[in-house]
Amino acid sequence: MVASSIAIIGAALDLGAGRRGVDMGPSAIRYAGLEERLSSLGFDCADWGNVETELAEATAEGDPTARFLPQIRATCERIARRIGEAVGEGRIPRPGRRPRSSRRAPRSSASATSTRASARSSASSTSPCTR
Repeated sequence: MVASSIAIIGAALDLGAGRRGVDMGPSAIRYAGLEERLSSLGFDCADWGNVETELAEATAEGDPTARFLPQIRATCERIARRIGEAVGEGRIPRPGRRPRSSRRAPRSSASATSTRASARSSASSTSPCTR
């Protein structure tokens, strides 16, 4: 079975957000090794970069109840076009086509149940939310 081909498409957009810095998300995810990790899982990756976005400092805010709405809409339309291009090239994860390294033999239901129960008990004892 051929590995899935995927496109990585960034959307570095913080217009309309209450705080600055949201636009750094795609760079941070790439810096953390997204493409390398996906490739190591058997995916054929192509990083298509970020879609073009407006900068808040160089753009009129517009209606204060819908800040930067025209610019956000235009960015969403650019994202949709890039996704359409990726789909047209077959660069999407396909159901039933797992990457090469994630193919494994199915576990028995008893084994899967005990594994889930073990994970729940260890997570609940160490979770900061339960303290």
